[in-house]
Amino acid sequence: MKRILTAIVLLSTFQISQAQRYSISGQVKGAEKPDITLQVLADGFFPNQKQVFETAADGFFRHQIPLAKPRLAYLTCNKVRYRLLMSPGRDVQVTISNETNAPVIFSGKGAAENNLLQELKMEELAFFMKDHEAVNPYAGLRLDSFKTAVLQRVETLLQEKQALIKASSIPTPLKVLLQSELGYYAQCTLDDFAGGKLRPAKNPDKDTIHQVVMHWRPLPDSAALGNGFYANMILSRYSNYAVNLLGKDFRTNPEAAKARIYAILGLPFEDINQLLTQYGERFVMEWLYASKQLPRNVRSRILYNRIMEACDASLLSTAVYLKDTMQAYFPRTSYAREALQAVSLLNQKHEAAISNSRIIFYDTVKPASLQAMLARHRGKPVYLDIWGTWCGPCRMELGYTPALKKALPPGEVVFIYLAMDHDSKEETWKEMARLNGIEGEHYRLTSSQIPPIWDEIRAAGGLTDRYPTYVLFDREGKIVVPNAGSPSEGEKTIEQIKGVIGRENIKISE
Repeated sequence: MKRILTAIVLLSTFQISQAQRYSISGQVKGAEKPDITLQVLADGFFPNQKQVFETAADGFFRHQIPLAKPRLAYLTCNKVRYRLLMSPGRDVQVTISNETNAPVIFSGKGAAENNLLQELKMEELAFFMKDHEAVNPYAGLRLDSFKTAVLQRVETLLQEKQALIKASSIPTPLKVLLQSELGYYAQCTLDDFAGGKLRPAKNPDKDTIHQVVMHWRPLPDSAALGNGFYANMILSRYSNYAVNLLGKDFRTNPEAAKARIYAILGLPFEDINQLLTQYGERFVMEWLYASKQLPRNVRSRILYNRIMEACDASLLSTAVYLKDTMQAYFPRTSYAREALQAVSLLNQKHEAAISNSRIIFYDTVKPASLQAMLARHRGKPVYLDIWGTWCGPCRMELGYTPALKKALPPGEVVFIYLAMDHDSKEETWKEMARLNGIEGEHYRLTSSQIPPIWDEIRAAGGLTDRYPTYVLFDREGKIVVPNAGSPSEGEKTIEQIKGVIGRENIKISE
């Protein structure tokens, strides 16, 4: 009964048909031109784009965003990150001091929950993640010791922090949300530990510990999934964990693995592999597993999350496939309506971008060397971006490219984009370039065609076979910076490129 009442409270309070304008304002004291960004945490994945705040000379800022329901977010000021809990109708003012270790000060209607969020110190729940140490002291613990030294301590800390939430004066729905998110945050970090720390430590109990972690808490229900970032994240991780178990012995016993996959998912491996190649493993496998093994309300949420993630990543073909699946299985849900709208907007954006003549595809040209790509541009510096539609960091960098170009003299630099993608990704490649507005020349090579390009970069002293990779050429087509700065590195990359614009045949320090 308590679980049902919780769901009713959350749904009745937070289901808002139209987003309200949420305001975050404040001042950064003691810093010139402070760099402030806001990253709203979406449903179980990190969106590509951050929102940058414009600040006045005295450090004051004011920013409004549409907000339909409570959201966790990160507010980053001069590389220092603060957690926020944003809630419709509960605007917040923030005062940040540039002094070391000075606390952030909140005021306004949203102050109570944000002061509480700072007091909770969620990262304390991840004490076992010792990334700064050469050897993690917890990674070698056997199962019984892990349960005592890690799991019991996490549970104790969790109880203490949830008691703080219960005793607070914030609205009850926000208490419920924070208590849920705190638990799933702990489980997500335990999954990071089990999946990332135990194998390098050669822990003989790694598989059993990971199993304990993934079943430590019950799967989130529809109420928790309605507003929770970490609730949605752990749901996705649970699905991925289960999928990985299906194919764990694929290399050593492929026929047995294929038979197991067919028994659980109800599709021949060959059909599944075709879907993965076309639309991406992350987006397809999670849905296929959920459709057969998870409750209906959870299935619809997983499908919705992957649709929104595909839209955010400019994967139009994948988003359309998942949207069609949503309409077939869950046509009358609010998720279906929102997904249809999101995909429709993405498709409209793509249609508008098709007419952009400055996005040039050499789809029938497969250059065998760098010089074959650069020959027509002798006399101009060239910035080469080697990427792939499947590469998350590559997609994130594409979002910074327009700002990089805007900071350079118009027409002085040629931008060439070389994607490494399977032939089945032809349309995805073009869609992603158009949707990100990546003006320049575009080539695509497969994994068997690109090695000569890497050989040339390696011969020039560059690190190779990394995605993304950026290479800077002088006016004569010679590599001068084999590992150039990325678009997100801003000033560093701008200065490298301007150096080539202003000087010929001079190697620029990296």
